[in-house]
Amino acid sequence: MHKERLLSLDVFRGLLVVGMLMVDNPGSWDIRLPIFEHAHWNGFTPPDFIFPSFIFAMGMAMAFSLGQKNYVGSDKVNVYKSIIIRSVGLFIIGYIVNICYHEGPYSFSTIRLLGVLQRFSIVYLIVSICFLHFNLKKLIILGCSILLGYWALLSLIPVPGYGMPDLTVFPDKITPNIAVWLDYKLLGTKAWVYSRPYDPEGIISNLPSISTAILGIAAGRWLKSERTLEHKALGIIVSGIGLVILGGIWNYWFPINKQLWTSSFVLFAGGLSMMVFGTVYWILDGLKKKLFINQFFSYFGTNALLAFCMIACVDAIISAIPVGGTNLKNLFYSNTLANWLPEIHASWIYSIIVLGLYSLLFRYLYHRKIIIKL
Repeated sequence: MHKERLLSLDVFRGLLVVGMLMVDNPGSWDIRLPIFEHAHWNGFTPPDFIFPSFIFAMGMAMAFSLGQKNYVGSDKVNVYKSIIIRSVGLFIIGYIVNICYHEGPYSFSTIRLLGVLQRFSIVYLIVSICFLHFNLKKLIILGCSILLGYWALLSLIPVPGYGMPDLTVFPDKITPNIAVWLDYKLLGTKAWVYSRPYDPEGIISNLPSISTAILGIAAGRWLKSERTLEHKALGIIVSGIGLVILGGIWNYWFPINKQLWTSSFVLFAGGLSMMVFGTVYWILDGLKKKLFINQFFSYFGTNALLAFCMIACVDAIISAIPVGGTNLKNLFYSNTLANWLPEIHASWIYSIIVLGLYSLLFRYLYHRKIIIKL
């Protein structure tokens, strides 16, 4: 993979990291601009773009990291080992993040089991192994089969104790679809406390996430082809537009829903990922625009795993440190921003300040070529 292509992917991941920080590190969760809010249930908002795009980027990177040669003998054994080690490592780190976020007495019966990094772990393990055994055509067939099967599972299978599923009903002490029912039965108190009876990174919603990663692999393979740069960029953007249209049409029968990772959501979000990445690729590689802002995003994109862990854990830690009847985060927020700005603006300005502080660390790591990864 050429250096510029790596830059394109790093900038794309950096965009996602910055977006994640703005969404998940507000000064206050009580009042903030609607643009930073996820869709409550069905529908799509800008923050809903971030997570699937990370999985899309993982699939794209996989097309390069695992697609260099045909692994045989001891090489194949070693690559299997590295896949398993990375997958297990991601799951463990994700569980540690959940411990940081956990409120109340620590107990294995109530600490959330699944989460964002756990989904990365599961999808990476399955898709990597499939990638080593299937060609692109078979992978695409697998991805399409999963999307159709998931639609049938959530739309046609009666829910025990409820009846025929209704995806328009928000789960609140009821289980109106089979995905929520399985989370309730199998996860119980180990589901995310703020969404029970279901978990937004639940059990069977990992299946369509596999299709999201396969979209990334398809885009990565397209970039590795011998076509011209303009053809590659245009192909990814046009394909993305097509997927957005298909997802929007399917939405009328199978609603776009990030919490359930519905098949229409896979197409819609995956299409947007292609459109944004294709644009970044065209600007960096086609127009040769090397602006400071591109390097700024690269600071975070080259250390995306570390950035995710810091964004998730540091906020939880400083929010748990008691200081004078409040906590360290609220003390800083109240005395520097909330005491003179309208809270709806103080909240996102706090996120900008945090982003600036993080950028100093990640700029240092970037220029020292220090990359933390599994």
